[in-house]
Parts: sequence; structure tokens; C-alpha cells
Amino acid sequence: MQSWRRRFLSYVLIACLSCISFTAFITYISLRQAVIQPTFEFLAQVTEAKIEQSNHWFGQLKTDFKIDLTDTQVRENAIVLLTERLNISPDYQQAYHYLHKRFSEKYQQRLATSLITNSGIVIFSTDPNQEGQYRPLQNTTTYFKLENIDDLTPNFYQSATDQLPMITLASPLLDQSETRIGVLTIDLNLSDLDRWIRQPIKPKKNVGKLSGEIDSYLVGKLSLTTNTFVSQNIHREGNQTNFAENTISISTLKSDGINNALGMESGQGLYLNYEQIPVLGVYRWLPAYRFALLVEVQQAEVFQLARFRAGQLFVGGLVFIVVASLCLLLIKL
Repeated sequence: MQSWRRRFLSYVLIACLSCISFTAFITYISLRQAVIQPTFEFLAQVTEAKIEQSNHWFGQLKTDFKIDLTDTQVRENAIVLLTERLNISPDYQQAYHYLHKRFSEKYQQRLATSLITNSGIVIFSTDPNQEGQYRPLQNTTTYFKLENIDDLTPNFYQSATDQLPMITLASPLLDQSETRIGVLTIDLNLSDLDRWIRQPIKPKKNVGKLSGEIDSYLVGKLSLTTNTFVSQNIHREGNQTNFAENTISISTLKSDGINNALGMESGQGLYLNYEQIPVLGVYRWLPAYRFALLVEVQQAEVFQLARFRAGQLFVGGLVFIVVASLCLLLIKL
């Protein structure tokens, strides 16, 4: 009889433990599902804010470049450099110093502003390393006429000199007879764009609080097989670039969010990010720049409260079972 009671008690304990485990699991799933949609809504608001930042960054860049291309003094001094054969002449030196002062005192969004002849020789640049170099306009350069500046789509490419991701804008300079005598180019400071996109931001609409650090970044396609961040975040001092190595190795980035966005899709989902970490992510394809924008937060941080509550329930039930079992044993004794 006593053996039967022990077996019955054992079955009851097992049943109670299973019930508590099942209840804790259901609680975790319920709390988990309850935070998914608000999290996506929050990430979507952050994404829209990041799109506005991107538009503002490129809009300001185009505005500044348009001012340069339409400025009479810039045009006249550029013509002097492009047509003057003696670079030691007073007119040449005066024009050179004017352009250097003009383009070196501003433009956080640029790495370099350069003047290139029709034959592809850089005769002026705010980056001294480029002067005298042969730099013909290739299909990687985003070439456009002034009237089309608002409609241009930048080309994202890998520099042949330092292997870094680059965007270069170029527009022709015309003389009095409307003949092209050279090209004004700017190399974009993609590290500044990357900094803007990655910095924390609070959405305009309050859709709830989100625990965990949000990771937002832009990805571009360098080739058919290589996807990478818009910037490798190299360290620069002035116009000089410091490299840890002579060659920068760029590894391709892959995830469901990145692949879908670069496939010209926009959406959201739970997936593994480029570091194989589970995340909740919102992704957007930005056709105006040919970039993929991703805003993500780690699932472990979002579901932390659900795990904590489910753990509390399980531990509390387990303690209750142990205490009840001890009480029953004492009563039997």
C-alpha cells in the first residue's frame, strides 16, 4: 500500500512538473509574440527617420556641388588652371590658391574635390596625392550634366588604389563657347554618411519603448558577389588616409535582410544578421542611391523580459512542488 502511494505521489509530481513547464513555455511564447509587432513598428519608425537622414545628406551634397558648378569665380579660376600652360605664372598660382582655399574650408561630406583635364590628368585636388595622377572618367564615375544633378543615381564602386568603397561625382566645365575643357569631381566622404546612419535616433512618433541597442547601417553592392558597408570606417587625418595595411580586404555581407533589400525588396522579419546573430530587422531598398538600409535589434535583448517572466514562473512552480512534496512526506511519516 505504501509503495502504491509513493508511485502515485511520483506520478503527481511528474504531472505537476510537466504542467508547470508547459505553462512557463506558453507564457514565454505569449510574451514573446506580444513584443514582436511593437518592436517592428518601432524599427519601422527608426527606418523612416534614417531614410530622411540619407535624403538630407545627399540633398545637401547636391546643393553644395550645384553652387560650385554655377559659381562664376569657381568657373573662371578653373578655366585658368585648365587653359594656362605655365603653372608658375601669377594667374595660375592665384587661381590655384583660390580654389584650394574655397574647397578646403568646408564640405564635411567630401573627401576630395578635384579638377581633371579632358585627357584625364588631375591638375588640382584638395587631396595632394591625386595631383598629377592619370584619372580618366570610367563607368565607375557618376558623370552628369548640371541640369540633371537632382536626378542622378550614384555609382558605388571599389577604388583601384586603396580597394575602399567609393562614390565619385563628376560634371563638365564649359568655356565661353560651351565646349568642355575639363571636369570637376568630388569624392564622397562615405564615413560621414555611415556615421549619420549609425548614430542613435528617436523616432518622431512614440510607438513604445524598446530595450536593446539598435544597429542601423547601409549596404551597397560592389559587384555581383560582394556586398559591403558603404564605409569601412577608416581613420583619416585631414586629407591623409592612414591604413593598417596596404590592402583593405572586404568580405561580403550576407543575411536574409541584406539579400532581400539588395534584391529591391522592402520588408521585415526575424532572421540571422551578417554576424549570424538572431535579430528582428526592418530592411528597405533605396533606389535613389542603390543602397540597402537595415535597422536591426538582437532577439536576445527583445525577448529578455519574456524569458525572465517564464523563468520566474518555472522556478516558483518548482519550489512549490518541492515544498509540497516535503510536506506530504512529513505527513506520511
